[in-house]
Amino acid sequence: MRQWAADWTANRLEETIDSGITMNLAKRLDKLRAQTGNIESHRDADNSSATTIAANTPSPSAQEKQACLRSRLERSRVRSDKRFNPTQRQTPDSQALAELVGGQLLEHGLIEVEVKVGLHSSYGRQPLAALGSGLDNLPEGAQLHPSEAVFLDVETTGLAGGTGTIAFLIGAGQINADSLTIKQWLLSGFGAEPSQLEQLTRSLTNAQGVVTYNGKSFDIPLLKSRARLNGIALEVDDLVNLDLLHPTRRKFRHSWPNCRLVTAEKRLLGHYRLDDLPGAEAPAAWLDYLQRGDGRRLKDVLEHNAADITALAALWAALNDLHAS
Repeated sequence: MRQWAADWTANRLEETIDSGITMNLAKRLDKLRAQTGNIESHRDADNSSATTIAANTPSPSAQEKQACLRSRLERSRVRSDKRFNPTQRQTPDSQALAELVGGQLLEHGLIEVEVKVGLHSSYGRQPLAALGSGLDNLPEGAQLHPSEAVFLDVETTGLAGGTGTIAFLIGAGQINADSLTIKQWLLSGFGAEPSQLEQLTRSLTNAQGVVTYNGKSFDIPLLKSRARLNGIALEVDDLVNLDLLHPTRRKFRHSWPNCRLVTAEKRLLGHYRLDDLPGAEAPAAWLDYLQRGDGRRLKDVLEHNAADITALAALWAALNDLHAS
């Protein structure tokens, strides 16, 4: 909340500064036009008589000044329009956002989106059919069957963690019959966070473990912190926590440039995301909605989150195959 307030204040300050610059430049341009448009008097040397001539054309130096001011004024207006356009600002509308992202409004401030990925398909070159059977070659996941796991990924307001960071989107995937079913709970307002966490708690009721990527260090501690602050009992300590970052790093840290999930997708799964919204831009997309009512980029955030969860499932199967050989 403090970060959001700080960002909002900074935006308003920028808008005020831009407005002041625009007004100042406009005044200077009007003054210069008035000066160069005055009637100038000079004597005709040949006739030795006074002749009044209208100075219709400014001097070259005045023209240059006008051109410079016009250019600066236009740039200032463009910057101001990009940062703040009153005609485009709208009040956040949860129902409209739910329709935009293809979800349903569970209550004011909380939207649920469901995505199904067939196990007959592949993610890159990795078939997902393996998720229908046991994956017991990977030591960390030997005690966990895919059908008993929840594939978990969150999108947050920042990467620093702590009590000021909120998971505005929680995605949880589970194997159901012939598909990976992903449920996503998107906050469209701060007040629905307890209900969002309760939805996650219900999804973990029959689970034996969670599958994450860097979840031991980030996702799980963050969710536990938010649950504690909201008085929600999030029972995850007794579950198997299969964090796929660790076996990936153990296997490839000396041969890959890094062990980010997107790198694992490309190198191990042969999957390249097209037109994917980078995770680092997700917080700005959510703030755009809260501040301006513009939820268009949140659809991209949801697709990014669903891709992360599908990648987790495929990566588990791929790592399991590597340990079988």
